[in-house]
Amino acid sequence: INAFLQRRSGLRVYNSHMSTADFDRRQFLRKAGGVTAAVSALSYSRVLGANERIGLGVIGTGDRGRFDMSCFQKDPAVDVVALCDIFGDQIDLARKSAPNAQAFSDHRKLLALKEVQAVLIATPDHWHVPIAIDALNAGKDVYCEKPLTLTIEEGPGVVKAARINDRICQVGMQQRSGPHYLQAKQEYFDSGKIGKVSLVRTYWNGNTYHLRKAPESLQTKPPNLDWAHFLGRLRWRDYDPQQYYNWRAYLDFGGGQVTDLFTHWIDVVHMFLGKEIPASASAAGGVYIYKDGRTAPDTINVLLEYGGEFTATFDASLVPGARGAGIDFFGT
Repeated sequence: INAFLQRRSGLRVYNSHMSTADFDRRQFLRKAGGVTAAVSALSYSRVLGANERIGLGVIGTGDRGRFDMSCFQKDPAVDVVALCDIFGDQIDLARKSAPNAQAFSDHRKLLALKEVQAVLIATPDHWHVPIAIDALNAGKDVYCEKPLTLTIEEGPGVVKAARINDRICQVGMQQRSGPHYLQAKQEYFDSGKIGKVSLVRTYWNGNTYHLRKAPESLQTKPPNLDWAHFLGRLRWRDYDPQQYYNWRAYLDFGGGQVTDLFTHWIDVVHMFLGKEIPASASAAGGVYIYKDGRTAPDTINVLLEYGGEFTATFDASLVPGARGAGIDFFGT
């Protein structure tokens, strides 16, 4: 969010671990490192002045959307002017923090508002690509929660829309701008102190969001929840409170623990070691414990190999009692 707002306004930067501050662009680029690599030179030619306002539209006002929105609101240059969700109760919760925002159940109506200059996309993953492309084509800058896409093939369409419309499109990989990550990179990797890295082990066990149970209030579909719109381009199925409430456990809506958790950690590996794409990848896993209809594995092991330089692994389990997440770099 810091990087997005800095790109959007040119001057103002907010860090969730720090107070609001103004940085000059050169100082920010030094601190943010690789996070700025995706910005085209053209984007800088149209940044706003420091005193101008950013009208933000929030598409997807669930737990994550409201949290991200609250981070944007800590920057005094941001006004949340529109909210969109297929469930009216979620909009009502968001309106407590943005009482003057217009409300919509269809993102296309939000994108038609001229007072919206930027959008936050925090919907379930299967909606990220169509909404991002619609927003970019509508001339809005985009901050989208990860993962940007569910398949590799979807990616070029988003890139094309951003390039054609000369818009900023940033994905919420927040470790890239985390001060402690930047400090570790500088002290151990940029300095060469860690030596040659041959193995990286990443793991994230017991993530509770993949074990959520739909509350009693959702067992029958609320009248202000648009289930058909929630499904979007997916095949039809009758309303299922678990698939709505715990969509991360179903591969139709996301990539399970891989796109939700592994994506964060492998991005840190790439950031620290200066790599982007492995030479080979393999994975194994399955639904071994929770026979509750989920399709995303509750246990997963991933192995990546990087062109004869190092390997990186990811392990995740939802076994009861499993806890802990981290990255271990093994260097000489």
